Amino acid sequence: MKADAVKKALARGSLLNGEGMLALIRAYGLDFLAYVMAGGETPAWLTSSGQEEAISSRDQKLAQIKARRTATSC
Repeated sequence: MKADAVKKALARGSLLNGEGMLALIRAYGLDFLAYVMAGGETPAWLTSSGQEEAISSRDQKLAQIKARRTATSC
């Protein structure tokens, strides 16, 4: 997506189409998506700390599952 197209859309106050938004998200990452979301409060899964927390939680669950498997296989 060309920078001029983005500037024009933002100057008009209009929304980009889905393809345009995906191009910007690919270029600038989830932080861009979090910044442009309406409603004022960014969902936790979009923030870096929210993603790290989710990964940590999954790692803990995986460790618990592996521990249970080890305990039951002995």
